[in-house]
Amino acid sequence: MLCPECVAGMPTPRPPCEITGARGGDGVLMGIARVVSAKGEDKTQEYLAGAREALALCLANKVRVAILKNGSP
Repeated sequence: MLCPECVAGMPTPRPPCEITGARGGDGVLMGIARVVSAKGEDKTQEYLAGAREALALCLANKVRVAILKNGSP
């Protein structure tokens, strides 16, 4: 099991976050959208770091299938 947010050093529990400024994750990757917490804090860099680390771990371990939790960011 892997939680990209935890890998990026974010605490558990943490305030929920939403993508703002664009639809979907592509906007975040392109620098158009931001990931903002319910407290109004910009968490974009933390989410990007977690996603990059998760990708690196999957590639290093030759992961071919991922089961994603419904409702999870």
